[in-house]
Amino acid sequence: MIYCTQAQVVHTIENVADDFGTAFGTRVRELREQAGITQDQLARAIGRTGVGVTWTRARVAQVESGSGIPDLGAIHAVALAISQLSSTPVHLADLLPDTNTSEVVQLWRDALTGAPVRGPMIGQVADSRLAPGWGAVEDKVAAHFGPGTEAFVLSAAHRLYGGRSGSQERDHRAGPGATPQRRGHASRAIISELVDATQREIDETAAQDATFETELRHG
Repeated sequence: MIYCTQAQVVHTIENVADDFGTAFGTRVRELREQAGITQDQLARAIGRTGVGVTWTRARVAQVESGSGIPDLGAIHAVALAISQLSSTPVHLADLLPDTNTSEVVQLWRDALTGAPVRGPMIGQVADSRLAPGWGAVEDKVAAHFGPGTEAFVLSAAHRLYGGRSGSQERDHRAGPGATPQRRGHASRAIISELVDATQREIDETAAQDATFETELRHG
């Protein structure tokens, strides 16, 4: 499994929300205006689709402005409502523009047309073990958590030690010309600190993931 740091996850969530929300909202407004439908008429029609989705005119305006990501049930209700009001068949994929260059939007459009799932939406994270400052301290902390957690370890160290890695912090604390015993003492203290900090980083990222999934489900 490949992990991202909290900052990478937050940045990705924001990009997904912005790209999808803007593309979906713009396309809904285009289809609505082409059919001569008001926001209030669309909201009422969505409530009459019988799929358990209820929107107000304000909610339609919010979505058209690019705010909020509707769930699949709401997307289905919007397509059905526009189809019924315009007497023109509307497919789910029609609610996303085929001219949008965003990879997120293209992936969603492919999925809604029934195309095979492809990816990745989130790019492969560079190997943190090749980053400047990675050393024996990071190796031990990463081994504690298992493969794929290297980015968490490095991010936690940078946050905890003001941009230094754990190995760099060890050298800083031990001082120039430190004896092996002194370096070993500093290493043990830093490993303990970094294990705790990395666990917090992982927990924060998991919480961000859970929040994002909730937003996707509830729109």
